This record gives sequence, structure tokens and C-alpha cells, in this order.
Amino acid sequence: MSDFLPHLIRQVQANCDRADARSAQQFTLCTYLLKMREFYRWRQGLGFSATLQKRELNHWIVDHEELWEDLEEQEFEPISIQGKRFDPYDQEALGGLLAAEGFVYNGGLGAKSWPHFFLAELEREETIDGVACLVAGKELARGMVAPPAFKQGERIYLRRDTLRFWVHAKVEEWQFKKRDNPMARALLGFNLESALDESVENLTERILPWVLRHELGEVEMGRRLGPAWGEMLSDLGRSPTELVARTARDLAADSLCVLPQLIESGDNVALHWYFGNHQGMPTTLWPGLQAAYEEFKLKGELQGLANEAASGAQRWPQLCQKILASHQSQDPWKEPELAAALKLSLP
Repeated sequence: MSDFLPHLIRQVQANCDRADARSAQQFTLCTYLLKMREFYRWRQGLGFSATLQKRELNHWIVDHEELWEDLEEQEFEPISIQGKRFDPYDQEALGGLLAAEGFVYNGGLGAKSWPHFFLAELEREETIDGVACLVAGKELARGMVAPPAFKQGERIYLRRDTLRFWVHAKVEEWQFKKRDNPMARALLGFNLESALDESVENLTERILPWVLRHELGEVEMGRRLGPAWGEMLSDLGRSPTELVARTARDLAADSLCVLPQLIESGDNVALHWYFGNHQGMPTTLWPGLQAAYEEFKLKGELQGLANEAASGAQRWPQLCQKILASHQSQDPWKEPELAAALKLSLP
């Protein structure tokens, strides 16, 4: 297989570029530029402490945009391995073949039904609660749009390399503003000035188990809600109800599979990191959790957080069920709790 690896990487990367050509224009300018900086760093093999040269980066972005213009209308190409051709979306055949050789491949539809491909070295594969979890290491082919973790059916893909870039982006954002917030407490003790790459690696190692547990929570919620949930989100489009629904499901996944174990672990770095990213709609819908965190911050007591997590494990899955039932009955204001949640999301 190693003899075919360079050719395989070129094929997968070409499909990644075709996928980006279709989806890159959907981002806001700010998000687009941040993702392109990350993508450039990966393509050039640059460490996080390396200073990006603005002129070179700008030229690279222009060249890449011209490439996308040529690729935008092209169909995705089959993947050829040892004389056999595979549909790039044939996850079972292609993914199974490459897994046996120590690689992780994925081809499918991601968020917003955007095409998505990547190829990486397989770091490990394990089964947790009956769910196959593949942890990818060094990435060999990827696109600008690169989720750190996702589930496909009842299989979870966790991309350590991409997670590192996500962690670095969060660290960089905090370094720019340097606010006294949960992220500041998570980063306390890390030498970001002189050991940035090492700090990002250490943070990634601390956070990876909890990212994996969130995806396990997503699988559990998928079992409870069934395919009707995805159909409902498609019907709702980008609406306040859709935002509440997605947030409620995230909170349900965390309540079931992240928060109880995170609180019990005593890993304060990971706990502060969690609340550093617990912003916007999650805090609006769940103010009690934020209040319990503030109590923990002041007194070091975890009981309030544990109580809220236990309560959330009941509340959020139930709210998801109510949202789904209300949508199916065509009466989104039927349940008082749902109506209150929806009103919170309105401008």
C-alpha cells in the first residue's frame, strides 16, 4: 500500500479541493480568512509559533481561489487503488480497505450537506458503548473545511491534527483579547509565549477525550430521536427554532456524556476550557449551569455543577423530544417550555 500512497494522497486532496470550491464561498469574510490561514499553515507544514508572512499568504490565497474557479463545476473523481476504482463516497469499501493498512479515510456529506473528504494516519480504533471510534493522527489530505470530530451513523471520527488547529485558533483568539474569563483560567500555567506548539499539543491531549465524549452523546441522541430529527432541521432552515433545536441537542449530548464525567474527573483545565467555549445560545438557554460554574470558580465547589448536569440529563433530551413532536404536530408553541425557549432566541 505504501507504494500507492503518494498517488492516493493526490487523488483525495483533489477531491478535497473540489469540495472546498463548492463550499468556501458560504462563509463570512472573517471566518473564511481565519480558515484559510489555518489551511495555509497546514499545507506549508508550519508550526503554530511560526509567523505567517502576509504577502506570501495573500498570494497563496489568490492562487487557491483561482484553482477553485477551475474546479467548482468538476465532479468528484473515483479513488483508484491497486487497479480498483472506488466511488469516493463508498465509505464501507474504501474506508475498510484503508483502515486495514493503517489509514483513516472518510468521504461523505458534512454540515449543511457539504461534501467532505479527508485521509489521515490511523492513530487508534476503539469501541466505546458499542460505538466504533476512530482517532486520526497526521492528516495526509484535507480541505479548508475540516471538522475536528463528527459522527457518521454510529461511527465517530476524531481528527487529532485538525483538533490541534481548532485549539490553536481558540488560544490565538484569547491572546488577542486577553480577557479574564474561563479561557484565561484554562490557559493558566501554559507557557504560550515561548512554548506555544508544546502548549497546544498538551491542551489537545487534555481536551480530546471530552470532544470524543460529546460525539458519543450525539450518537445517543441520534438513537433517541431517529432520522426524523435531521428531516426536521432541513424543514426549519436557518430559523430561531432551528438554532434552539441544535443547541438543545448539543446540551443534551453534553449532559448525558460529557459533564458528569468531566466534573468527576477533577480536570480543571478541561472544565474551564469547556466553559470558555460555552457561550451564546447555550448560556441563554441554560443560565443555571453558568451560575453553578461561577459558584465553582469562587468557592471551588463542584456539587452545584453536578446537580445541574444531572438535571440537564433529563431536561434537554425531553426538550428535544418536545421540539420534534411540536414540529410534527405543526404547533411549535404547544409546550410552554418550548415556547419559552423559542422566545429566548428571538431578537
